[in-house]
Amino acid sequence: MRYTVFVAITGFGLAVLLASSMFRTRVYYGEWRFNYFVPSWVMPYDFGLIRRGLSGELLTVTSALSGLPQLEALWVVNHLLVAVMYALILWVIWIYRPPASVLLLLMSPVALLFIPNQVVNFIHQDKFFLILLLLVAIASRNTAVLRYWKLIVLSVLAAMIVLIHEQFVFYSPLVAILIAVRANALKQSYHAPTLFVIPGVMIATGLFLFLFATPYIERYSELCRYFVSHGLNSEMECQSSLLTYPDGLRNVTNTTVERIQRDGMLYGYPFALVLGLAPLLWLSRSQRPITGLIDRYGILLIASAMIGFAILFMVAVDWGRWIHILIMSLIVIWIAAREDKLESVSIRLPFTRQYALLWIAIILYIATWRMPLCCSSGIKVGKAAALFAQ
Repeated sequence: MRYTVFVAITGFGLAVLLASSMFRTRVYYGEWRFNYFVPSWVMPYDFGLIRRGLSGELLTVTSALSGLPQLEALWVVNHLLVAVMYALILWVIWIYRPPASVLLLLMSPVALLFIPNQVVNFIHQDKFFLILLLLVAIASRNTAVLRYWKLIVLSVLAAMIVLIHEQFVFYSPLVAILIAVRANALKQSYHAPTLFVIPGVMIATGLFLFLFATPYIERYSELCRYFVSHGLNSEMECQSSLLTYPDGLRNVTNTTVERIQRDGMLYGYPFALVLGLAPLLWLSRSQRPITGLIDRYGILLIASAMIGFAILFMVAVDWGRWIHILIMSLIVIWIAAREDKLESVSIRLPFTRQYALLWIAIILYIATWRMPLCCSSGIKVGKAAALFAQ
């Protein structure tokens, strides 16, 4: 099969996923409208320098330019972001030419299939970080030493996404890991400015918000009135994690631990993480750019990423999100680890009888299970398997 055909088929699959998300979010508009994550999109800087205020400003501008109410504009913006992310995935596949096994990774229930799994998965803002990571992969295709104009553009984008959501600070080591893997693939030495500037900008922006942003609790009443004026449910949305936890990190952590114990989250999510990592680890076992990270710099970067995600798992119960963003980021890093000259223009898909069991295993892996975003004692039966059972 020519690689152009393979990319076209992949693009068609991504278009189906996008159409599925569009259908679900329109059919379940009420779930979209009163969703727990909506407030983090709609708060502008009218209330001072607040965390996640930039998304509110962008949404206000989009609503004004389009003439749509903010909730309708939010629906459009989210679909545009997903479309951009899918287009960048196709671009990365095209320029790196990974083997057909990339589809197994992307179609994992903890990767791209996680997004249309629940309406709530479609609304969260992790798409911004994946877009940044994909752009870094594209920029470093031919050299891991990025030109200064690329560094400036990507750094500005990195600062903006942290102003959209501060959690991206904890993802920042993944950017450095991608660049380090790309340097190994190209047999280049680590270039400190390229390696650390973008993560450094993200951390500096997060520190700025920590020191100077106005706590939500100081604007509680104003924000609640603002939510109600934009059609949000006051009883639900004003109890959002955006506006609670006035006692700080200790209270957040204690509440998270209570939820973990109450919902039995320690049973299902580690298993989902293992299922998500298994094919990735198997396909990475012989990739020198990845195994080459076992040096003092690589170990430091990996340790930093592990610490960042450990913090997220301790302070918030959205464990499905953290697993999803980790697996998606590792898939992008796996693709960027390609070290050949990429001269091949065809791809082989083993459809022969001797591979029948392999294809059955792949279909079962994709269709029989799914991972909830939050607060579950175990993985769930996949949508396809549930329909078949009925």
